Amino acid sequence: MEHHRMVPRKCVGMIIGQLILAASPCLILLRAADKKDEAVAWPEITEQERALKSVPQNPEADAVILRRTRQGKIVEENHFVTNYLDYHWRMKILNERGKKYSEVHIASRKYSQVSGIEARTIKPDGTIVPVAADQIFEKLVEKGRGYKLTEFVFSFPGVEPGAILEYRYKRHVGSIIQIEPWYFAGPEFTLYSRMSQAVHEATSYRILCDKCPNPEPESTPWKEGKAKGKLLTVEMKDVPAYREERMMPPVAEVSPRIEMVLKALENSNWEALGREDNLFTDWDSVAKYTRFYYTKAYKVDEVQIRQVVNGWTPGLTDQAAKIKAIFRHVSDDFRYVPYDEVYGRTSSIADILKTKTADN
Repeated sequence: MEHHRMVPRKCVGMIIGQLILAASPCLILLRAADKKDEAVAWPEITEQERALKSVPQNPEADAVILRRTRQGKIVEENHFVTNYLDYHWRMKILNERGKKYSEVHIASRKYSQVSGIEARTIKPDGTIVPVAADQIFEKLVEKGRGYKLTEFVFSFPGVEPGAILEYRYKRHVGSIIQIEPWYFAGPEFTLYSRMSQAVHEATSYRILCDKCPNPEPESTPWKEGKAKGKLLTVEMKDVPAYREERMMPPVAEVSPRIEMVLKALENSNWEALGREDNLFTDWDSVAKYTRFYYTKAYKVDEVQIRQVVNGWTPGLTDQAAKIKAIFRHVSDDFRYVPYDEVYGRTSSIADILKTKTADN
């Protein structure tokens, strides 16, 4: 996984990897996280959760999501920073149809890696049946030249009406520029959904909480080791379900979500903007940042691009004919990599020509 690398205050530019999420702040944010994972108790299952048999807001529901949460914090390890996200998901099965949720798929990729998966079934009589570690499989979803998509797959044992299913895992994201969006809704009615993110005092974020009861997150002081800042928290209750069905509008258009984008980072030099500290302060800065790296990628490989295009258009003099030939080759020879995220920079065009894949 690619991390943010920490460099001295006198740095002359960012250390930038393949994606925008690899931008380099010039500041050590946090002490290294303790690598020894100690056993952590599961959040308590309440009597109300155990007794729940139906959802008044959706009497025909097959299941109900009791809680879905994410806790994030940016930590520094060996001069690199990573956003560590802890996820927890708990559902109760209400009828036979709800058994469809017994199989879980968790996407994992190079820049957003998954680890520490734990899962268990709590049967109606209180019996706890854990998912064995050797029954959690990493499977290849799709692979091509230059990319690979995988997912972790497991099945809950002993699923029946009245059973509670829950799992948790960690996701390590080499990003402090954009915090992964959090969608409060799930595939069934959600009783409780919460997102929290610890941010360092040297950072400033632009926050969008769309369709939230309170647009501004709750902010409380936060400290870990020598680092300090604030903990931002947003929670929602009784969130209607969102299901990915044919002709459904995008989830971002109809469901509540929170997004965070870095606005400023102290002691940073942003090469694309020609300034320190302030990053995405307005749309002009976003456009300038993006244009800088796309232009840079083209100029670096301009000679190779011309050589390739000349090979696609031998003997053609008409401009429209050249464009048609180029369009055909791009359409037929290259494969689109179906990443969900969109970032404001591009891979090297030389790499794109070599792997014949692109994600934007």
